[in-house]
Amino acid sequence: MKNMKESYEKNNNEQCKRIQDFLNEVDSIRKEIDAATTQGAKESNLQSQLEEEVTSRQMLEQRCKELECRVQELLKGKLGTESLRDANEQSEQVKVNLKEAHSWLKSNFDELQLQMLRNKQKSMMTVRKEFNNLKISPYFPTSTLEHWETKQKLQLISRKLLLEDKTT
Repeated sequence: MKNMKESYEKNNNEQCKRIQDFLNEVDSIRKEIDAATTQGAKESNLQSQLEEEVTSRQMLEQRCKELECRVQELLKGKLGTESLRDANEQSEQVKVNLKEAHSWLKSNFDELQLQMLRNKQKSMMTVRKEFNNLKISPYFPTSTLEHWETKQKLQLISRKLLLEDKTT
């Protein structure tokens, strides 16, 4: 009877240890999921910055078109040569500014897209690794049915051990 009690306590302790290991693993997975969620928020922030820069670019292009139209109006109106020179200088300055803004926006756009792609790839790799770890883990049943079957098998093993202890 004493051996049976010791065996039962030993099995119970082993099960407690397994359960604790499982809970620790679930906790670490939750932390990694939270980290992936935080990464998603960062990607969302990058996406909003990208949208702001695209809007800014569109506004600059619209302003450029307006200034070009203004230059055309000045040319058509045959204003004095002084106003034509000023308009031409403004147009050239706007063109230079627009080229600079365009190159700056394009480089930032490309960087943000690359960074967002890298972040998505990292997130996907992390999630895939965790998913694969969950599939492989002997402590994590993949379905409720498997969990129930495992429980039934453990109960059967426990009964067999108890019967063996009684016979010895």
